[in-house]
Amino acid sequence: MSKNCMLLFIALLAGLNFLNAGNNPGVPAANPAYLIQLDKSFYVNGEVIWYKLLLPATPTHQGAAVKAVLSDRDGKTLFYTFLKNKRAPFVSGYYKIPFDLPGGMYRLSFLASEAITGQVFTLAYADLPIYNDGEKVVSDKVRSDSGPKNTPAVLETAGDVLKVSINLNANTIRSRDQVLAGIRVTDANGQPVTASVSIAVNDHSLITVGGGQPTLIPGLAAPIAYQLDTSITFKGRLTDYQNQPLTANVLGVLTPQQNRIHYTRTQSPGQINLRLPDFYAQQPIQFLGFPQEEENIKVSLLPDEGLAAKGDLVYTPEIMHYLELSRQRKKIFQLYKDLEFNLQPSVPMVNVQELKPERTVNVKDYESFENVYLFFKEILTPLVFRQEKGEDKVEAKIFTDLGNRVYDMLPGQPLFIIDGKATRDGNYVAHMKMDQVETVSIFTDRAELRQQFNVMGRSGVAIIETSSTDITVPETDADDIFLVRGLQAPAAFPAFTPNQIENDRHRPFFRPQLYWAPDVRTDASGQANVNFFQSDDTGDFQIRVLVQDERGRMGYAEAVYQAVW
Repeated sequence: MSKNCMLLFIALLAGLNFLNAGNNPGVPAANPAYLIQLDKSFYVNGEVIWYKLLLPATPTHQGAAVKAVLSDRDGKTLFYTFLKNKRAPFVSGYYKIPFDLPGGMYRLSFLASEAITGQVFTLAYADLPIYNDGEKVVSDKVRSDSGPKNTPAVLETAGDVLKVSINLNANTIRSRDQVLAGIRVTDANGQPVTASVSIAVNDHSLITVGGGQPTLIPGLAAPIAYQLDTSITFKGRLTDYQNQPLTANVLGVLTPQQNRIHYTRTQSPGQINLRLPDFYAQQPIQFLGFPQEEENIKVSLLPDEGLAAKGDLVYTPEIMHYLELSRQRKKIFQLYKDLEFNLQPSVPMVNVQELKPERTVNVKDYESFENVYLFFKEILTPLVFRQEKGEDKVEAKIFTDLGNRVYDMLPGQPLFIIDGKATRDGNYVAHMKMDQVETVSIFTDRAELRQQFNVMGRSGVAIIETSSTDITVPETDADDIFLVRGLQAPAAFPAFTPNQIENDRHRPFFRPQLYWAPDVRTDASGQANVNFFQSDDTGDFQIRVLVQDERGRMGYAEAVYQAVW
């Protein structure tokens, strides 16, 4: 009913043609301290890639921000996100494959930065076959054999490997019945172990097709001793508009969703290593030059290197049959106007700074003016616009109240933040159409400016909210705005629910990924229990269990059951 497979992960892929450093002198040696677990050995457009990366159980990796990147054969990034390990030495995530993604080999890479130098390391990678069931395959591409079988090596060792057993409620499961699996983890002496358990359940036949690709892939020989950065990091290049590298001791980064300006500097001329606090999903950021150094800056974010996928798609009779079934499943979901994988990520809230302006002007409380310049010319506020002598330009200034009717002009041009986009171009702001402006919040107090905006606010700040959905700023400012991704929002695997089983009895339930759980915890007795509902598919199904305890010890087991009507 179940079988134990004790793994020595450094030799996991011996004999396979995937990341085999022994047969490829140019590839770094595999490192079992990093281990990728995939839920499947190949994928099709519209499916979801569920993955987990096990990390060394060392303080140097605690809380590390790991960047997961999916790239194509040209090394072009299709998707990236950041993942963090918080309570156990691993990270896990997912990627919903677009329906229009062309078939081919794609590389899933895991990167991390060294905390002090910012050097980027590739911890592990896997080249994934992703098929498109809408593409026509010529017959001469289909080979007759199924390729090598993807079976993990069973190695008896004297090492400190965890023992794993799987106990099922039955060897034969009827369609739509509940599968109950009890998992027990012990050490070499038979003592119970508290560990993190990850579980993948698929049609057994799917594990042996797809070019023989494995679902467990050891990582690279990255230096475990290095302290990995716990911040979300981006590499960039800072230049002037003649493309000459600049040195900046002060470089601001506006994150409007958090109402904050963060700060960084160049490590060497032109080189930026931006570290941001945690945020989820994606957000815009804008780089700001410091007027006392160089205000007219140009920033480019640098792509990750060495991420090109290798290999070719393998088409076998089994793959062709699976692609036909995939097309049929899509038609079923179209018929029921539903999604096969309806992911509903839960985006956690981030820490938003509460801003405290000295004055907020609600423009709608005043009569109509043509533009911002005419409005503030007539309305008494700390923000003023003045026509420059002999020129058709307007200069903006902000005054601070020193008390006893004494006012002091703040030096330089104020910072305007218009719907989350920043500029110091007072002339541009002055000519904005007033009918689009809703409110203007003005910050003048030196102490508050320092507290809320630091040195970028030394000339005063005005935040303008408009009713426009496409407001912009001058091109030289807009060039430094980027949309970046942060931590991936958590999403649960959409397993079949009792409500679906009970209420949708006449609707067919088919799914290539039956169950995935990356972090089930064993109790003090080394026991964990999972349950899920069988689909309408029949045949042999395989449960694959990978465990890791807080000391980094690992173990693996498989179990097979038969699904019938």
